[in-house]
Amino acid sequence: MTETKPIKRSENLVVLSHEHHHALVFCARLKKAHQTDAKTIQLFVDNFWTNDLLPHFINEEKWFLPEMENNEIKEQFIAEHQQIKTLVNCIKNATKGLIDLALELSQVLNNHIRFEERIMFPYLEKTIATNNLVEIGNTLSNIEVNCNKFTPEFWKK
Repeated sequence: MTETKPIKRSENLVVLSHEHHHALVFCARLKKAHQTDAKTIQLFVDNFWTNDLLPHFINEEKWFLPEMENNEIKEQFIAEHQQIKTLVNCIKNATKGLIDLALELSQVLNNHIRFEERIMFPYLEKTIATNNLVEIGNTLSNIEVNCNKFTPEFWKK
C-alpha cells in the first residue's frame, strides 16, 4: 500500500482547503440519501448550498477568475461551478429521481474539489503574484470555517 501525503497548501489558500474538507463530508453524507425521505434531502442540500457552498463559490469566482488566463483550467472551473449550481437547483425542484440526483451531486462535487486541490490551486500558487496571493489570503482569513449542523442526521442510521 502506498502512503499518500497531504498536499502542502499555500497558507493564503488554506481556508478554502478547509472548506473543501467540509464539502467532502457533505458528499459522504449525501451518498446516504437513500436512508431518508426526499424533503430531508432537499433541505440538506439547500442548507449546505446556502450556508457553505454558495459563499465558497462566490469567493473563488471573485478572487480567482480575474487571476486566471483563458485556459483549460479556467474553463473547467467555470463549467464545473455551473454544473454544480444546476444540480443543486434540480434537487431543490425534484419531484422524482432525487436519490440519483443526490448521488450525482456527491460525485460531481467530489471530483470538482479534487480538481481544485490537485490542479487549480497549484496552478494559482504558481501564477498569482505573491502580493496578490497575500491580499487574497488576508481577505479569506476573515472567513470562519465551521461544519454547518443539520438535523436530522440521516447519515448516522
